[in-house]
Amino acid sequence: MHLLSLGVLFKAFSLPEFGFSRKETVAATFAASQKTLAFGLPMINTVFEGSPYMALYCAPLMLVHPLQLILGSMFVPALSRYVESEDGQNKK
Repeated sequence: MHLLSLGVLFKAFSLPEFGFSRKETVAATFAASQKTLAFGLPMINTVFEGSPYMALYCAPLMLVHPLQLILGSMFVPALSRYVESEDGQNKK
């Protein structure tokens, strides 16, 4: 699901209608798809305050966050080449 969201967001932000540079496309893709523990845990605590099942509600987020980091790091070499190819075109 995360890979699908990365792909869809990357394609959407790459559309010429948005006018994003390649650097901005990569930044927007990750900013829109990544959800952190710092954002999720306070929200879960607010929504399910006082619930005896708080640990069960937090468990999926505790597993998904590291997975997002690992998957995102796998794309760094390809995205670096993508950004660098724009820089090479601009210098010509």
